[in-house]
Amino acid sequence: MTIFETLTALSPREIFLIIFLLGLGGFLYWDRKKVSRHYILFYRRTKRGIEKIDEVARAAPRIWHYYGWAGVITGFISIFVGSAAFLYGIQQMIVKKSAESGPSLLLPGLVSENQFQAGVSFIPIEYWVVGIGILMFVHEMSHGIVARTEGFELNSVGWIVMGILPGAFVEPKGENMLPGDEANQDDSMGMWEGGMWTSRLKVLGAGSFANYVTGAIFMLMALGATTAVTAPSDVIYVAQSGYSAQETGMNNGTLVQINGQPINSVEDLKSVSESIEVNDTVEVWSSEGNFTVQATQGPEGYEGGYIGIRVGQNT
Repeated sequence: MTIFETLTALSPREIFLIIFLLGLGGFLYWDRKKVSRHYILFYRRTKRGIEKIDEVARAAPRIWHYYGWAGVITGFISIFVGSAAFLYGIQQMIVKKSAESGPSLLLPGLVSENQFQAGVSFIPIEYWVVGIGILMFVHEMSHGIVARTEGFELNSVGWIVMGILPGAFVEPKGENMLPGDEANQDDSMGMWEGGMWTSRLKVLGAGSFANYVTGAIFMLMALGATTAVTAPSDVIYVAQSGYSAQETGMNNGTLVQINGQPINSVEDLKSVSESIEVNDTVEVWSSEGNFTVQATQGPEGYEGGYIGIRVGQNT
């Protein structure tokens, strides 16, 4: 199989993952002379961007002052609400003797739709990459802007990569938050240098508050867009083990077209399926990508060609 044939056999999501990993590795190699490494942690300190943070902080200090206090209040509320939700989840696990109600780790995956489940949940990798990128930017910018508003000096800003997981940081003067270069930094007198404890609370709470604000903005945008955007299909599917759909790379998602005919309901799917015979080549367009599937003999009692998907209608 040639490289071209291999690539055409991949789903768009798998191609995105390959491009993301190659891009991440290429960026690390391109900037390698300025990148520090500690085991699997790669990081890059720089002072570029600090002047821009200063400009934003000086533009509206009163607004950032109240913004900082809003972050403190929201942070304390989040601690209590988050702790209560976590303990409730643990209590439900014990009472029901099942992990279904317990906490779940959210990770990127090669899935077409969000899969929330006990232990580990997955969201489409492209959503995760874009979401993490936006949240990292607003989170760290918020830390930096409030820190400058409260009079803290910044040593550096930068990015980190732990394994393949990206991150970012803003480093206040007096805190060596990453390994390396400690000898080149001023001696720390404790947690940062100078400033009241209330100012430190504002800086700490600013990042999470920025995430809340960003999430609220995107939620409002999504609610506004729902009236203008119509989903291409209401028919969801899961590929069955042992059949050709799964063998060609289909997992689960939303049907768009089959053999060029739009699939907007289960009735549409039944109508298309009536013309499919065993050994027919079936072109399937879905939220996972485009697939060429060969119809095979279906389960007992099924007439015609079968590609091996279970379907349902969204309501």
